[in-house]
Amino acid sequence: MVWRQASDLRETREGDDLRFGTTVSTPVELEVHKKGIKIRAGPLSRHWESTDISYVLTQEIPVARPKQWSLHIDSRNDGLIEVLRSFNELHILKMAEAIAVSCDAKLAEHTGRRVREDEHGMSVIDQLTEVGERWDEPVELDSLRFSFKENPNGYTVKLPTEMEDGALANVLWSSLAALVLGFMITLATIQTANLLVAASWSLGLLLLNLIAWSRLEGPTGSLENRHRLTLTKHTITIGAKLYGIIPKTVGQWRVTDLLDLDCNDKGEATFLLNERRVKLRLLRPEAVYLVASFGRAMRNLGLAPDASQTEASEQKDDKKDGDTESMPETEKEVQKDHDSSSEKELVKSQTNTSTQKGDKKDGDFEYKQKTVKGVLKDHGLSSEEALVDEAKHHDDNEDQFLNKKELAAAAEAILSGETKSDASDAEEEDIAEYASKDDDSDVPCSECGEMVPPSSSICPECKHSFN
Repeated sequence: MVWRQASDLRETREGDDLRFGTTVSTPVELEVHKKGIKIRAGPLSRHWESTDISYVLTQEIPVARPKQWSLHIDSRNDGLIEVLRSFNELHILKMAEAIAVSCDAKLAEHTGRRVREDEHGMSVIDQLTEVGERWDEPVELDSLRFSFKENPNGYTVKLPTEMEDGALANVLWSSLAALVLGFMITLATIQTANLLVAASWSLGLLLLNLIAWSRLEGPTGSLENRHRLTLTKHTITIGAKLYGIIPKTVGQWRVTDLLDLDCNDKGEATFLLNERRVKLRLLRPEAVYLVASFGRAMRNLGLAPDASQTEASEQKDDKKDGDTESMPETEKEVQKDHDSSSEKELVKSQTNTSTQKGDKKDGDFEYKQKTVKGVLKDHGLSSEEALVDEAKHHDDNEDQFLNKKELAAAAEAILSGETKSDASDAEEEDIAEYASKDDDSDVPCSECGEMVPPSSSICPECKHSFN
């Protein structure tokens, strides 16, 4: 690649110093991989390690016409850096997503979407299940202009969304120009042509103008308003009114295709459905209420466990643990068996409502590597293999998917030294070599089986060294 001059040359001279200035246009390559990112433009290149990137964000350039969007990274050594600027919003968002996922960094989009390190690869159902406490409960305000209506199949809501001001202004001005041009053609041909044909010029040009704008702004949805959302246990359907008049279906997706849902300070709520972003323009309080209510509706349909029910269940379990301390041994056993069976039934019912899949597999068990990395980081552990092996023994719902709660329980067991994997899988040789030295009882030698005091470093029988 080489630099390509794209503007006139500016020349300035200060004494014997000569300075040239110009604008260049050249292909740019951006490589994204697990080790970091590398950008090349002409003869220059720059590389950032993945460990140096903590934040990736996108911004809309406020005064640029036509609209432009920028991609930034927050580097440990260089601070906030603008990497690229583009006229295509979707291209910027796609690159930002790829960098954040590969570098395991936080992501902040100008659409209002916020993704933490442990949320990459999660759908909305996964977020409600594993990190449901991050979703707010809906708060109804008197100023709200819409509400969710429940029906036998799910929920529907009609939203008072608005068209984008800039796009609407462009349509109005171009429509006015089309009418004026058509009227001028009518005046020029009215003496030689049929009156109806001459008068149809304005209507024809206006119609062509509207069709052209609908094709141009179709992917962005800037000319759509009055959206209608339909949520069932299996699908999400979004409809709208083109120019506020013509009904159209934006699309229909499976519930599992809803990867994220968030809103920004402008009141724009964005649905991320696979790689398609559907933007709904509301007032700020209404956008916040829409996001919270949609999560609540998914929980009510059984697509994710209810956070309040989970918390109440935990409090109930704590209370039961306190009550059983004063029970006789026989009553404790009966109560324990009853609680165990009830817990299994609850876990199975929750498992049936939301099937989860991981991006890595260890034997018959699946898990998400991002979740494992987050648990390792939170608990100060380093071995992914040891954590996964221990978590297999904490799979209480027996679905062979290791969620964040089960991985956290395994991490706590490793830190406390009370691992279930050691208790169930260890053989005599392992116990002899790795048994705790706090016990004063003799331990068998792993070579000859002779009982040796725990303080000894060499077996007196076979001279095997324990070190």
